Amino acid sequence: MSDEAKNAYESLIYKLRAWLQEEENIKFVTGEEKNALITKLDDGEEWLYGEGAHQTHTKYQERSYALTSELTKFENRKSEWKSR
Repeated sequence: MSDEAKNAYESLIYKLRAWLQEEENIKFVTGEEKNALITKLDDGEEWLYGEGAHQTHTKYQERSYALTSELTKFENRKSEWKSR
């Protein structure tokens, strides 16, 4: 179960990075937010391959929820913009 949570967290890191790099999403994230999130993603990936390599399912879930929250915030902005 821990391996699944670890893989999900890693996938979320890649998904968020990809989302930030998509040209159509640039207008929904300020430069400051993007830089802060990239730093957070880099730190998360470093943690994952370092001290986070053998953590509990719960630790990976906590980190995943934090990243999901960030992604949801930006996707909501995009959705609101499209609905106008």
